[in-house]
Amino acid sequence: MTSDRDSNRQVPDTAHSADDERLDALADIALKWLARNASCFEPPLETDQVAFDPESVQPCSSRKAFGELGLALAIRAKSDPKRHHSSKSVEEESALKTRWLAWAEKKQIFFDLERRIHLFPLTLVNAWSLRQFGALPPDIPLRAQTLFDLGFIEHSETSLWAKVDLAHYADGLGLKHKFPAPEKVISQSSLPDPPSLVHMTRFDAYGLTHILFHLTSFGREDIQKEVRFLGELETYLRIAFLIYLEERDYDLCLELLAALICLRRDIDGLLEMVLDVIEPLVRREGYVPGRKAVDPGHGLEGQPLFLEVYHPTLVLLILEALYRMHHEPPTTLRTELATVGGALA
Repeated sequence: MTSDRDSNRQVPDTAHSADDERLDALADIALKWLARNASCFEPPLETDQVAFDPESVQPCSSRKAFGELGLALAIRAKSDPKRHHSSKSVEEESALKTRWLAWAEKKQIFFDLERRIHLFPLTLVNAWSLRQFGALPPDIPLRAQTLFDLGFIEHSETSLWAKVDLAHYADGLGLKHKFPAPEKVISQSSLPDPPSLVHMTRFDAYGLTHILFHLTSFGREDIQKEVRFLGELETYLRIAFLIYLEERDYDLCLELLAALICLRRDIDGLLEMVLDVIEPLVRREGYVPGRKAVDPGHGLEGQPLFLEVYHPTLVLLILEALYRMHHEPPTTLRTELATVGGALA
């Protein structure tokens, strides 16, 4: 794979537009919503479950939300948010990061990680995020490596998408593993020959976006030379975006746009389309609604509402960060890319 250290960075047109400002404004609103609902991301205290069989401990919704918040904040930390957001928004994002880091320590999120195998994917995500913040305890990579050394992580029955995710975060932590090399993943995945758009499922679409996120390290690695079918894939992703926009699945729409950015494709026309739809919703509610919360009379409130809307709201923030990084890469980005490994799930 070709990195930004080895080739000229191919980025979309850097011209500013009204859509840039709209995207920034919606990200500010989303940050305010996250700040108001920060307590919903609090994970459980892991030592409270010592009586449970370690293999029965599952990645519950609160653990998943905590991990995804940390990942979004870690990705955004590379986009230089001070350049495009108000001081109030920057303060709110910094406060979220501080709170997340405090929870990571207080809730002992790495407790018994060697035996709680169902939490291992989230363990790698959280460890990667902590590493980006310079707060990863030095013993965690060593403890995680012991599970890879046992040889069962790579050989468990799971989707290629999940294995690409694990490989990405393991690489970012400097761990040794036996997952397929990126070139082999491309040939084995659905990228060269995705399902017919008529029969495509949401699982298929999320699989494509996640494979692209992690193969490209969220756009930090250029895979255009390895993807000889790039034009066909770009067309497929654009049509899929239109399908899910019609179905009002804004979470997938935003992920598909982020995947196109990771492929270093221009999204300006599609971005305008989705902003036209979600802008009034975000300005009214503060969040990007999930499929069950699109209609005003959805009836969701409290925790059920939070679980339905937090993920698309985080994806909006990730999209805005990726859009900024690839339109206006910070002057320090090349140095960072040379020293820091991959990103998200």
